[in-house]
Amino acid sequence: MTGLRIINLTNNNMGARRHIALDFGPKDHNQEDKEENKEPEHYDKIYLYTHWGGESLEDVLRSALIRGEGRLNDVSYLARIIFSEMIKDEILEDTGFGISPYVTDDQYPTIEVDLENQTVNEIPYKEFIGSDELYPPYPKDKN
Repeated sequence: MTGLRIINLTNNNMGARRHIALDFGPKDHNQEDKEENKEPEHYDKIYLYTHWGGESLEDVLRSALIRGEGRLNDVSYLARIIFSEMIKDEILEDTGFGISPYVTDDQYPTIEVDLENQTVNEIPYKEFIGSDELYPPYPKDKN
């Protein structure tokens, strides 16, 4: 975990609103759907919102991916790690951050995280953080 930069969203521009969209990928579809070549349904995205610091949210996400490298294949844990990195200095505050199934209010483009394919705005995690330290994507454990 070399080169980890500590980013504090609260020291950035107030009102620089932005989201990270977490895409959990397709739902497992049944054999009948597969035989009929139906496209699998996708889970709804979950949007992590910050009211400030939108201009540095990529850096926060990089820090979260580095910290969460052991959980890249455990998407529920990784989602929590990403949000925890966003709110770490404001955890008990009642404003500034949110979680929703839709975009609430933003000023910067939403950052799209594909948890299944391990990409950020279609860029592989390793490339996004600029490091070879992250694990490659492995098939999901079916147990």
